[in-house]
Amino acid sequence: MKLDDLRQQLDELSDRAIAVFEQLDSKQRRLVILGSAAGVLLLFVGGLYAMSSMGEAKQGEAQSYRDQIRQIVSLRLPYRKAQVTKQQVDRQLRTSTISLFSFLPAVAGQLGLALSDLDERTQKVPDSSVTKRSVSITLKKLSIDKLTSFMEVVEDGGGPARLIRVTDLKVTRRADTNLDAQLTVATWSSS
Repeated sequence: MKLDDLRQQLDELSDRAIAVFEQLDSKQRRLVILGSAAGVLLLFVGGLYAMSSMGEAKQGEAQSYRDQIRQIVSLRLPYRKAQVTKQQVDRQLRTSTISLFSFLPAVAGQLGLALSDLDERTQKVPDSSVTKRSVSITLKKLSIDKLTSFMEVVEDGGGPARLIRVTDLKVTRRADTNLDAQLTVATWSSS
């Protein structure tokens, strides 16, 4: 019913407009026709401008998406390398059989150093299947060269994944030119 009422009102309005238009003289009719044509033209130009602005906005958005896709593609190779490295480290963690209690004395023996106060701790790494085993050791009366050599050999013994690391170091200077060092050496394995 509302649609019929609307049609009836539109018909009445159009009949009134035609009646008013027929009462105008020829000069006024031309002005009304020119004004209507100018209004239609203005609406058309405004519509074109709005569509052009929307098109430019969409082109800018599309360019932004293309830039993001290029960035994602450029990150693909480093991501794949990181995945391969992670898989290698995971494999090494699963197959790790490093025993710090036998490894550290062997390294110290190679360099002519004596270890003392070996203290082992084992702890689970939160939110993972990785276990950290660490050994605290004390080295006495050594030179800085011997200390750095010891640390280098220990960390190189962990292989490419660096499964052995010196995680803590405290050096004390002695009265002579030697040092005392307390180190914590850690290794990781996965179950």
